[in-house]
Amino acid sequence: SNGIKVVAEVGATSTILSELQSLNPDCSFAASSSSIELQIDESCSLLSFITMIAPSPDWFTGFYNLELCHEGQWVDSMTVETQPWDAGTDCGVTFTSPNCVESPALSIHEILPNNTRSLFVHNGEILPVGTVTVSRMFTNAPTSTNAPTSAPTATASVGGGSIVAQTVGTDACTTPAQYTISFDDTWTAARHPVDYPSGSAHFSPPVATSHGSSYSMWASGSLASPGVRSVAETGATGTIMSELRASNPQCSFASSSPSSTITVTANDSCRQLSYITMIAPSPDWFTGFYNLNLCVDGK
Repeated sequence: SNGIKVVAEVGATSTILSELQSLNPDCSFAASSSSIELQIDESCSLLSFITMIAPSPDWFTGFYNLELCHEGQWVDSMTVETQPWDAGTDCGVTFTSPNCVESPALSIHEILPNNTRSLFVHNGEILPVGTVTVSRMFTNAPTSTNAPTSAPTATASVGGGSIVAQTVGTDACTTPAQYTISFDDTWTAARHPVDYPSGSAHFSPPVATSHGSSYSMWASGSLASPGVRSVAETGATGTIMSELRASNPQCSFASSSPSSTITVTANDSCRQLSYITMIAPSPDWFTGFYNLNLCVDGK
């Protein structure tokens, strides 16, 4: 919109605030240089956020359609890592490019390793440029009513790895669930001494995705897709992220540095989880798991 164009190109907010006043008058909106307070209700349960990356031609970061109500209950807090985006209105290619009108305008698109001149790229991956923390404001301390159970009646299935611990919550699998995924490096000279590449051993930025049974990121006995090949040979994630956008668009997927957590959302049609990261240096070796079933006994 014109409001997005103005924010992305010059950082001004008056146009987008006018758009919000006209198109979204029943909900709460604001702009600020510090924290922002909004009123959320049942008819305004989604949250969107934008801020210009400056200086830049028309680049910004933020998120859209963040659902703050899950299973009839408000989310207490949430942290969102935000990626760089291109508004598609200026054809500049560097942070300080002169004004250059994109004609016709392009669709808003995420800035990826294959569509940037190495800007924002670190170790072949576009890392988040910001973190947004969303916290509910309480008059009294919140209480939790969804404590997990530690004695499931069944064990989740997984390929490529072994489940060593598991807890099952009380929410049905029809309720969307958000998962954080962290990686602990146990590849060491003490555990794997033969030809261990001391000084250079590391893992590439991992990729994780929720998905349904019709999608397969990788599996034992299957041929590697171009995306899996790229991860396994070089650690680059651009190709596999493009594959996920094309083949698994209805589910959640993300990539991050090995030392950071990845957040994905599972739902009734995206009950499985797959994960991959390169073992580096190596010819084409990787670790991870595939088709981890997150729904056990309907929960």
